[in-house]
This record gives sequence, C-alpha cells and structure tokens, in this order.
Amino acid sequence: MPVLTKITQQKRDTERYNIFIDDKYAFSVHESVLVKFGLTKGMQLDDFAMDEIAYEDQIEKAFNRALHFLSFRMRSEFEVKKKLLDLEYGEAVIMEAIVKLRRLGFLDDKAFSESLLQTKKNASSQGPKAIKQELHKKGVGVELQEQVLGNFRRGTIQGSKKVG
Repeated sequence: MPVLTKITQQKRDTERYNIFIDDKYAFSVHESVLVKFGLTKGMQLDDFAMDEIAYEDQIEKAFNRALHFLSFRMRSEFEVKKKLLDLEYGEAVIMEAIVKLRRLGFLDDKAFSESLLQTKKNASSQGPKAIKQELHKKGVGVELQEQVLGNFRRGTIQGSKKVG
C-alpha cells in the first residue's frame, strides 16, 4: 500500500500542502483537508482514501472560489452555482460548497433579494415588475420573489415601515 513520505507547505499559497507518496509528488491539498484527514508522514493511503481526499479538496477549492466571487457583492445561489459550473467544478462538488456557504451565512437568497429590492427602490425608479424580472434573472425562486415584493408593496422591508 502506498505510504505518505513527505508533506511540504507551498511557497505561493501557504494554505496548501504538497503530498508525496513513496517519495514522489502525488497531489496538493488545502490545510483544512490535511487536518480533516489527519494526514501525517508514514500514513498508508489506499486508492479510496486518495479519491476521498481529492474530492474534499475539490469542495474546498470550489468553496474558496465562491467566497472570492462573493467578496465583491452579494449574489444569489443561482449566480454562485453558475460561476462554479463555468469554472468546471462538478455538480456534487458545487452542491457541497453551496451547502457550506449557506451554513456559514455567506449565501442567503432571502437576504440577497431584500438587499437587491432595497437598492433598486432607493437608487432607481423601478417598480415591482422590473424588480421581479431582475430577481428572476438572478435565479431567485418565484415564492421568494412574491414574498419580498409583497413586503415592497406593503411598504415593509426587513421589518421596517416605509416612512412618508
């Protein structure tokens, strides 16, 4: 069975580590994957373990790419999924990354929709139909569109009353 013989930190990306199997470079992993699997020198890795490690590393890469994409502005789940698909991540990897983003509060279609609505309401003269069309374009579900636009029509957004 192949043996992990060396682990070195990468120079350009200090959060990634090079893994050497039987004294030959095999692959690199994010530090969270290194910790999750408890990778240590002398550890034996079968093909299944290496595949599992590679899968977890792909999820971590997709998660980090999505975080970078979200760092510029709020985005809908649909937009993040489309971006990751464009970057050629697999469907299962994308769904795992999205679940992690949701769980950590980085991805929330309701908050995104309310923020978009508030911005459009304050910065333009767009009415509910135009805003609904924009929400649809961003991949927000019809039920959530109606809920957020219902607040717009009633004059309440995020629990605040419309002044005036």
